[in-house]
Amino acid sequence: DIIWQAADARARGFLLGATAGRTTLNGEGLQHQDGHSLLIGVSNPAVIGWDPSFAYEVSYIIEHGIQEMWGKDKDLIYYISLYNENHPMPEVPADPVWKEHMLKGLYKFRPAKEGMSHTVRLIGSGSIMQQVLKAADMLEDFGVASEIWSATNYGELYREAVRAER
Repeated sequence: DIIWQAADARARGFLLGATAGRTTLNGEGLQHQDGHSLLIGVSNPAVIGWDPSFAYEVSYIIEHGIQEMWGKDKDLIYYISLYNENHPMPEVPADPVWKEHMLKGLYKFRPAKEGMSHTVRLIGSGSIMQQVLKAADMLEDFGVASEIWSATNYGELYREAVRAER
């Protein structure tokens, strides 16, 4: 309800969900039982919910939000899920269109290795990306190459699909 009030009042800014739901033990507090904030965000046209996996994604999302809210004068609220896991951060992808695709909600994080007998596409976001990367390593042991995609914004992918249907 507070988010809807903020949107009705034309609020702008960033909401940072700093320990995303269902990633830690429930005994650590009620906030950890929330696994649906990104879904609720889709229901409000002023909220754009992000689920980044890596630090460079967060930096570009914030840069984009500042440009949208203050550079283009749009009334938006960016909800960004953040995580409390420690893991190595990869380099920014070399693909020149990755940033444009990331801001649309999905980009190719890593192409599949050549020369394998089979290839699969794996999609991950947020904290699950670490398990996607481990799964790709495990599949490689069986001769299966993995093309890995990072889904930074399922809500925007949904909204684009709805627009395409019209």
